[in-house]
Amino acid sequence: TVEMMLGLESYIPMYMTGQISPYYLKSVRSSGFLHLLKTSGAAALFGTAVAGHHAKGEYRLTKNREEVSFYNEMSRDLLKKALPLMDIYRESSSSSFRAFLNTDAEKPGKRRNILSSLPLYTADREFLEKFLSSRNAEKVEAENILTAAAEQRARVEKILESGEISDEICELSEAAFMQNPMTLSAFDSFTEKELVYTYEEYTEHLARTREFAKTHPNYSVVSSDGFAFRNLRISINEGNWAMVSKEKSPAIHFVIRHPRLRTAIENFIPPIVEK
Repeated sequence: TVEMMLGLESYIPMYMTGQISPYYLKSVRSSGFLHLLKTSGAAALFGTAVAGHHAKGEYRLTKNREEVSFYNEMSRDLLKKALPLMDIYRESSSSSFRAFLNTDAEKPGKRRNILSSLPLYTADREFLEKFLSSRNAEKVEAENILTAAAEQRARVEKILESGEISDEICELSEAAFMQNPMTLSAFDSFTEKELVYTYEEYTEHLARTREFAKTHPNYSVVSSDGFAFRNLRISINEGNWAMVSKEKSPAIHFVIRHPRLRTAIENFIPPIVEK
């Protein structure tokens, strides 16, 4: 799963262009033969090979107008049979992203989050206002973060009425924190500016997270002394979807429903110690 996360991260710049969308075929019978089809407006590449023997395959590149038209039509027909590999949310689709999260909060399910920072919703407005003010955050940026925190809290409270949430966090000693300071989690606000905690702010927010767990029986916190990922958050609604979020440069969210990919992410177990 770590390799899959790194592979996904390497594709992020291409996905950010909006010119590439991943799809998959739901039911593909295994075969001894593999086929390749790549098309553009000016050329098409078609090939076939025996599985495991790609180097001995036959590949044909054509710029013939009629043949390119034929292969383009073939690729469109193939795409009609495919399903989106993932839903991709960028800053430009933030409204759709919030709508997805709000709708999902109404549904039953067991949630699990693997976090690179502390959960934003366990910090109250007073803490966040003080935190943002001390960093001279711009008004719009601060309001975006405060709004995202309030929306997260509302969704979490709704989910916890009938479901469970487990957050896996990194609990750092002061020495470890000074080596790798933690930043405020602002994934959902699409804020790309790094807002770094002081160690005192970090421990205060950690204490608030522990208190949140005490007052919400269906919420639990699991901690480790190291980061599973530095710039990624994994959110899981077991059996339904898995979301991989990248916070900075650029902020982007991938919601994955493909059964094999989703299951691989669900089964990812970082080194953790429950406290």
